[in-house]
Amino acid sequence: MLSFRERREVHRCGRPSLIRPTASSTHGIVLAFMKEYGLKAKPAATGGPAATFTQVRSGQIDVGWSAPSFGFDAEKDGKIRIVARGNDLPGFASKPRAC
Repeated sequence: MLSFRERREVHRCGRPSLIRPTASSTHGIVLAFMKEYGLKAKPAATGGPAATFTQVRSGQIDVGWSAPSFGFDAEKDGKIRIVARGNDLPGFASKPRAC
């Protein structure tokens, strides 16, 4: 699997590839990744992390989303690969909060 920087077209066999829940905060991040890296993808709603994980593992979708700490064990075991984080995008990086 290639990183977003290496891969310009992220979908195969007509299946959705960049996934986010409809009208969620991650929707903006998905759109920003598509714009930043010139990706051609078909965003689709997948539900929460557990449902998204099942869809990725069963081959229904190519790329899914999650939130810490869901999936860390699967990543450690080599079952999945983290290809990008929201902090990878300019403007979305974690910033120190004011007191």
